[in-house]
Amino acid sequence: LNADLKNTVQSVNTYVQQIYQLNKSIVSVEGQGQAPNDLLDQRDAAMAKLSELVNFDTQNRTDGSVILMIGGRPLVNGADGYSTLTTMTSASINTTTAPITINVKDSKLESVGIATSGGTDPVQLSNAVFTGGKIAGILDSRDNIVHSYKSQLDSIANTLITAVNAVYDATKTGGNTNNQDFFSGTTAADISINRSITSGSDINYTMYTPGDIAQILGNLNDKLVSTRVISEPLTLSSNSPLSAVPLAAGTSGYLLINNVQVPVTSTMTVADLVNSINTHSDLFSAVYNDVTKTFFMVSDAPLEISEVNLGGQFLRNMKLIEEQISTSPIVYQGSLASQNLNLNASWANQSYIFDNAASLNGTLNVYMENQKYQIAWANASPILSTTWSIFALDGNSATPPGISEYNYFPDQKFHFGTRVGNGGVAGTISPFIMGDQSGNLTQTMKMVGNMTFDQYYKSVLGQLSGDMNSSSSMLSSYKSALDQLTTMQANITKVDVNAEQAKAAMYQRAYDASVQLSTVINEMLDMLINHTGSSVSTTTTA
Repeated sequence: LNADLKNTVQSVNTYVQQIYQLNKSIVSVEGQGQAPNDLLDQRDAAMAKLSELVNFDTQNRTDGSVILMIGGRPLVNGADGYSTLTTMTSASINTTTAPITINVKDSKLESVGIATSGGTDPVQLSNAVFTGGKIAGILDSRDNIVHSYKSQLDSIANTLITAVNAVYDATKTGGNTNNQDFFSGTTAADISINRSITSGSDINYTMYTPGDIAQILGNLNDKLVSTRVISEPLTLSSNSPLSAVPLAAGTSGYLLINNVQVPVTSTMTVADLVNSINTHSDLFSAVYNDVTKTFFMVSDAPLEISEVNLGGQFLRNMKLIEEQISTSPIVYQGSLASQNLNLNASWANQSYIFDNAASLNGTLNVYMENQKYQIAWANASPILSTTWSIFALDGNSATPPGISEYNYFPDQKFHFGTRVGNGGVAGTISPFIMGDQSGNLTQTMKMVGNMTFDQYYKSVLGQLSGDMNSSSSMLSSYKSALDQLTTMQANITKVDVNAEQAKAAMYQRAYDASVQLSTVINEMLDMLINHTGSSVSTTTTA
């Protein structure tokens, strides 16, 4: 698209120079009192071609020349001069935050500038200036449509990488946890299998029971994209999965996970607990990495986890957190977007940093414990102020537990989470859902709600199909409108061939008659001058 933009700009400049030269010729011919009809037709044709490439406004001068304007700047200034368009990389310095940042997403994404024929430095034109023609289509496709799909594909790739690696890291070889990623990369463009995996025999399928990892990965397509249950590093007697779960001796009860009872006893090891979770339902799955001492769970729906008859401290001791996390880094992954997000600055002042810039304002709905909380936000507010409002949506009370975790981590993602209430009062981890009532905050933070991998991927394909059908329909409508306008123009300007032939025949007959008349007149004059004389009388004197 960038190459297409350059070529289109060159074509625009060719027509601009042609129109300028025709303006000069038209002014010269009209100055001699003649009608430059052929030149006017040529200029109209050039302007029609130019209008296919870029939008412009016109003004007619009394000397016969025409002025073309774009973005309030003259593109063709009658017969006095012209400007040319150029592609350029803009970089405006933003001094409102520290450190100083460059407000441009990617040096590879060029904008369009305008410069006079005298060679002055080009001035960047806002993309909003281009409302029609091929240039507008290229800019909109590149910066909005293509970028939107790229962002969504990156989200699918990044969440897949994160989830698969978290599960695969728990595989074991000879009783030892491998803690080895299956995928490398972070986006759809660079996702690849870890180079240390050179053949199928290098892939591990087992954590505690044969094929348990393979089964979890095989069912990952119906698990949520951005909701998961994780844990902080557990405090256990050893790194071994054979360590006892953090439960008082003689205790026996169960976890209630989305109404599914998972038995838990003090005689269980961590490995026993994981196997118990995985064998009681395929709607959720768990792994434990005994290198990092962390749990990781995926599910097909947000999980409500309660402990029953386990002493009231089990979930707290397990340090479980139900998270909603950005599907991919919220920072634009471009060549000039390496600067860090400043949480104390506003959303608006860092719009170039975000992959999807925040709208002017909006309202965020958060659903939790059968309650709906509404959070009004504005892009002029500090980012930290907005995230704190999400954290404190219920006054940070213990019942319901509220959003107990909020942060922006080095992975360039927002993390929000719930855990058991303060002081272990609540024995339940409550799920929550975030969605936009207005504005696009969840899009900016890349939260996709309760969508599974399969649903998210199909939604992207569905959107693509819908956009393609919409584009085809719009193209057909525009083509029909263009045909009508072309017909109207032809009706106004076209020449009636039959009428013109009749006039030509009449003029020819009139000419022939004029010639004959001239011949008759010449013959009459010849007769009068050469063949007609007066009679003279002669008198003789005798």
